[in-house]
Amino acid sequence: MRSIFFPLEYLLWHYKDALVDIFYILKNYLWSLSRYFSPRILILELFNPIIPNIQASRSNAFGLAFSKIILIFSGLIYRILSLLLYLFFYALIVSIFLLGYIFWFSLPVFASSLFIQGIALLFI
Repeated sequence: MRSIFFPLEYLLWHYKDALVDIFYILKNYLWSLSRYFSPRILILELFNPIIPNIQASRSNAFGLAFSKIILIFSGLIYRILSLLLYLFFYALIVSIFLLGYIFWFSLPVFASSLFIQGIALLFI
């Protein structure tokens, strides 16, 4: 047997409990994104070379310095591109969830207006 307060219970669930659950889903997505890209580590090690230090003799000091500079800049470019990709996906996920919130808030109004229009069309 259905409760007489079913519409009120539905609205409470729709505007209270479900919104909290959607927020937790967003939080999980952002958590997994930050674990995948590790932006804190990328920022802390922005100027470190990609591969470990190379040991060489004194006669090859210029070549060693040049190779270290190239490694530092290649690591810098790689980390900056990774950070930009992280920011892109972060913004994408947040914007999708903001659009979802707008859709979630307007869904009962849209569904009830379609229901009322359908009933009105029956009697026209």
